[in-house]
Amino acid sequence: MNIKNTIYDLMVLLGKPYKELTLTDDQNRPYYAFKLEEAEDGQALVVVRHLGEERKFTITQVLAMLFTKLRGVASDATDCVIACPQFFEETQKVALARAASIAGLNPLQIISDMSAVILNYAYYRTTKEDTHKFIAFINFGQSNLQSVVAWLTPREDMVRILAAESEPVGGRDFDRLLADYFVSEHKLDLTPKSYLKLVFSCEKLKRLLSANANDVPINVESLISEDKDFTARIDRATFENLSKPLLERVENCLRRTLENAKVNFDKMMAEVAESAKAAEVARGIEASKAVEAAKKAELAKAKKAAEVAKAEAAKSAEAAKGDTNAEQEVNGDVLVSESDTNETKEPQQVPMEAEPEELTKATAEEAKAVQAAKAAKAAEKAIASQANKLTKLMDVKFDLQIVEMVGGSTRVPAMRKLIQDVFNLTPSTTLNTDEAVARGCVLHCATLHPGMKVKREVKIVGSKPFLKSSSTNCDKESRRVELELITSDRKYKSRTEARNALEEYIYSERSKLQEGDQFLSDLTATLDWLFCDEGEEASEDEYNARLVELRKASEARLVENNNKS
Repeated sequence: MNIKNTIYDLMVLLGKPYKELTLTDDQNRPYYAFKLEEAEDGQALVVVRHLGEERKFTITQVLAMLFTKLRGVASDATDCVIACPQFFEETQKVALARAASIAGLNPLQIISDMSAVILNYAYYRTTKEDTHKFIAFINFGQSNLQSVVAWLTPREDMVRILAAESEPVGGRDFDRLLADYFVSEHKLDLTPKSYLKLVFSCEKLKRLLSANANDVPINVESLISEDKDFTARIDRATFENLSKPLLERVENCLRRTLENAKVNFDKMMAEVAESAKAAEVARGIEASKAVEAAKKAELAKAKKAAEVAKAEAAKSAEAAKGDTNAEQEVNGDVLVSESDTNETKEPQQVPMEAEPEELTKATAEEAKAVQAAKAAKAAEKAIASQANKLTKLMDVKFDLQIVEMVGGSTRVPAMRKLIQDVFNLTPSTTLNTDEAVARGCVLHCATLHPGMKVKREVKIVGSKPFLKSSSTNCDKESRRVELELITSDRKYKSRTEARNALEEYIYSERSKLQEGDQFLSDLTATLDWLFCDEGEEASEDEYNARLVELRKASEARLVENNNKS
């Protein structure tokens, strides 16, 4: 690995001005093997060698390269949800969104990685039948500790964040602790590069100490000089004794989280009690309104019934009067002239009787009153349901049931014991950090996306997401550089594949030939060319041309041999 050309800790460096970065420890030893320098606008620039020349990129651009790679793995997906550490500030989230835009992604939201872990847990580890759960999630990563206490209500698909704390201490601090111990114990005088080499070796040693309580060896080749290796031993007890200052910081962070969770829970329950009282008052008011509306509806119905009866009576009287007139015509009481009897009369249309105005008004009033009564009853039921939920919620007591540990550094036995002492629970390590964060982001993306639907939409209260805005759009120059790098990467990949195909063909054909064969000499000559300076720097077309020539020579040789036989 070329450590000077390998960029890491992107989330630690992202979105910070150069002057705010912590690049060395208290003994002025570097944290990073790669070169960082300050840009004219105060940003941090990474100096690397790319395709044989020195290039400078911002941390945002480097992160965009990683996003471009991930996008290719995900079949050029665009819509996404991105997770970041919960201690990220606004400027860091803006830089993260810009990196996504440079890579051609469309982040719907940016959420904390702990929120993503909790979403994953709530969706896959709980069911609608589960009751209230209080769970602590501890993420002890390479550079930071994050702890969250969450209140899960699966029946409502609701998660309430009671407390969230962070501490800038992580696995790399333990690695450096071991390295400093060996430097002090063995009086080592190391260059910055050698010191970083020792730190990387101590990371592997830390993992071995997590699994072995006895002495564990460490061997670092060419650490002191080109021909002098470094060898030492250390046991777990010594390591844990050295780690006490770091573990105290971890313990303080965990205790803060637990205490804040209890305080915030009590505040939340006080608010619930006030809301319950207000709901009961509103419930009484709505019940009165519902009764009053029901009475008005009954009165409106009675009024309409009276108007209907009145209209029916009038109609009956009119019908009786019409029957009397008809009888008089039959008895000859009405004289009709001869001309009238001979005249052909047009059939007359009988006009529809108009509904009396009072009945129309009563009908409208009844419909309005019935609708108002229904609305009042629905409002009463809604406020009653809310009041009942709040009353039941008041019976919930804070009782931490589960502690979930995630992050690579949680393997340290002292960490597990410390967490058990603070929370009085045996920690669980069934969650994989990367998988849990990825699944949580996918679930949240599916919830937000208009073209997708999930079975359960889990809501998180107490963790505010970051929404993309115009300030997060990337500049054209950054996007142009990214497209240029993508093109060069594709060319490099295609050139490498052409070179590998030529080399593979040469070795394959050589294994079939005998000494003295002219074609064997041609293959050997091409192989020598392939590994000389000219061959190393050749283009894709040159590799392909050489391969074509060899295949033609092979075919001609086969034809010649067939003719001889």
